[in-house]
Amino acid sequence: MRWTGVAAIATWMLVAAGAALPGAASAAGCPSQQSVLPYSKNSPPYQCAQMRNSGLKSIGAWATHSWTNSTPLGYEVKSHCYYHSDKDVTVIEAWVPASYTATATNWDTGTRHWAAGVLWTTGSVDDGGYSNGCDNQGTISNSIQKITSLSVSPSATSVTLGTPITFTATLSQSSAPGGVALRMNGQPVAQAPLSGGVAKLTFTPPSAGTFTFDVAYGGDTSACPQRTDGCGYTGVTSSAVTVSVTDPVAATTPTTPPTPAGSSETPDSSTPPSAPAAFARMAQASADPALATRTRTATLPANLAQRCPSGSVLMHADTLVSGSTAPTVKVAEGLRGARVIATPATNGKRVALQVTCRKAGLPRLVGRTLGYGTEHADRMATTRRGGTLFGGPGADRLRVAHNAGVVYGGLGDDRITVAGTDGVADGGSGDDRLVASGNGRALLIGGPGHDTFVAGRGATFINAADGERDEIVCASRRNRVVADRHDVVTGPCRPVRR
Repeated sequence: MRWTGVAAIATWMLVAAGAALPGAASAAGCPSQQSVLPYSKNSPPYQCAQMRNSGLKSIGAWATHSWTNSTPLGYEVKSHCYYHSDKDVTVIEAWVPASYTATATNWDTGTRHWAAGVLWTTGSVDDGGYSNGCDNQGTISNSIQKITSLSVSPSATSVTLGTPITFTATLSQSSAPGGVALRMNGQPVAQAPLSGGVAKLTFTPPSAGTFTFDVAYGGDTSACPQRTDGCGYTGVTSSAVTVSVTDPVAATTPTTPPTPAGSSETPDSSTPPSAPAAFARMAQASADPALATRTRTATLPANLAQRCPSGSVLMHADTLVSGSTAPTVKVAEGLRGARVIATPATNGKRVALQVTCRKAGLPRLVGRTLGYGTEHADRMATTRRGGTLFGGPGADRLRVAHNAGVVYGGLGDDRITVAGTDGVADGGSGDDRLVASGNGRALLIGGPGHDTFVAGRGATFINAADGERDEIVCASRRNRVVADRHDVVTGPCRPVRR
């Protein structure tokens, strides 16, 4: 493609060349996740952003499952949502800086479905950038854009007058639609469409001299807003390259021609601004996070395992099952990770194994709604309604002190008490003692190990079907129990044996 003058360039590319510069270079400083949301009151006018969702997941009878998303320090929860198939599934959400968790509990005997999602940003964003809508995948309506970067390579940097030069422009997001503009001394002189992130632009300099060329991409938001991780692409301008054009016939020394008359633009060959220092600090924090969540998905009976980052210990391991049914998935946990144990019931199932890990040696982290223990024995209690606690390794003492709270014991011989109504205790691996002390509804789940369950006088649901010998003490006919055939059950309840 060859162009002979500025008049040949489309109006939209003139706009793109001017609009691509502000903020584009700084956007590359976004830590970890390459996406942005607009913020008109900020300069540059964007905030780093990311959105994650669990996808539609199944949950079996009298079970609880969590989904966690951890981010670099510096992000904050801007929006969050959940979906549940009916009233028999309750979902609570909790977060501290850099970690969000949604926990679903099925209080009925059949399989149910749920999903959750979270939108993180590094600061304020325009209201039009997202909504609180939530579909059955846990996806939030948003206008997130992917950050693009652009490079340009000329076929030659020194040519004689009349020789065409081919510029190869490469955009980092190869899926980005649209085209790019070649600029000479800040003025558009050629354009070409992108194909697979690459565009070829050919131009013959009109006179001898030294010229500065760069390439601009105006971005694309034609698909915004829609429910996706990246519905648009940011505008960006490449670094400048210098080309010398000589005239062997002329006796004069080549000089740089002035900017075309009537143009309000000035040549732009300055170095793009560096990323803000705050983003640099966040990028460093993201490389070595205190909390890390890792997820891997496979169709069983394939090998499915996850390890914690070096220097971290396992806080929690959970499985998320896709499909219309939710068989019990057995998980073997260790201090440094977890693996799924395939069974005939899980063969052919698409299962995601998620581990949440925390740096060893850190003190307890207890926020308003979400708390994490240490690798040692911890004492923690929920601090408000809907609180979620992860005890982690060690023989922990944990308490659901408020309504609708959830506690995961993790590794170790834990002692968990549920005082509020609609509270849930999941002992995890180890010989745990789970107690419902109130008169409200509670769910106690044992997990691997020889567990002891003590029901309250209210509607306590006990799931002791873990294949190991447990002891269940009922206090009321309102107690409901699912147990293995070799479990010991005392009191006035009538267990269902499996």
